[in-house]
Amino acid sequence: VYDIEADGRQVNLRFLAPPNVAVSMTSLIQRSAAQEWLEAVTPLEGYRVSREDLERSEHYERLMRVLVEQHYLSMERRVRMLQIPFARGRYAFFAAHLDPAIVAGMPDYHVASYLGVTPETLSRARRKLRAT
Repeated sequence: VYDIEADGRQVNLRFLAPPNVAVSMTSLIQRSAAQEWLEAVTPLEGYRVSREDLERSEHYERLMRVLVEQHYLSMERRVRMLQIPFARGRYAFFAAHLDPAIVAGMPDYHVASYLGVTPETLSRARRKLRAT
């Protein structure tokens, strides 16, 4: 899931691994148009459900609670990761806390964007981690 900055730069916000639900929580909560984009980097299957259909579900309250909890935990993990001052530490945190399928299968430029570093810095960080 990514956002596009005013300068046209793509900023990765979240990675999802199956099974999962891709939803813009801000959009859902505020009942506004989503400001995020979704891109699949591997083949996937899924369903598209409208907010109105979700709200009619007898499981809506439970689903919302689970989505909000998972979103909060993901955002908290991301904030902690971004507070790590060096790319090597950020990548180590990323590799330790995200789904192994994401760590192994995500293109480098997506990972670099998520970590807030350049692809070249990510490459150096990985090299230093392998050397230790």
